[in-house]
Amino acid sequence: MKKRFIWIACATTLVISALACNSIPFLAPTPTPTATPTSTPTSTPTLTPTPTLTPTPTGVFGITSPVTVDGVDLQFVSVTTASHWLVGSDDYVPTSSSDTFLVVTANVLTDNTAHSTLAGWDVTVNGDISWNFLQSKGASSSITSAIWVFTVDQSLTSFTINLPGGVDVPLDSLY
Repeated sequence: MKKRFIWIACATTLVISALACNSIPFLAPTPTPTATPTSTPTSTPTLTPTPTLTPTPTGVFGITSPVTVDGVDLQFVSVTTASHWLVGSDDYVPTSSSDTFLVVTANVLTDNTAHSTLAGWDVTVNGDISWNFLQSKGASSSITSAIWVFTVDQSLTSFTINLPGGVDVPLDSLY
């Protein structure tokens, strides 16, 4: 009977131990901390702009290259404004305070061009403003430059000189 009691006691101990183990949560070993991977900083790529085509300046006929009118080659070299204009000993001013003189100078490239040739031309600015004065440099039978003086409204900022034969030269690049 003593053996039976020991056997029952051992069996009971095993059953209680088994029950006790099932009721205790499983304890896992504490994990070893590991390093969290971090990203390595990299430079942000820079976009390279696509090159754009720059138009090649074509020049202005009559300014960057001569223009021919009635057999006379001209090249316009300057455009300025003036509040008065001296002709000989006479000092002229525009009749209206809102006007100014527009002074257009061209080199005359054709030899033996007479002042009277250019004086006979119908020359306007912007299609409707006639010249007041034409002055020239050089001998009257062989001038080297011509200066047209027009009376224009001071508010105008864009000018085209209109020559005989339908030759129009925009002067904005000189003004």
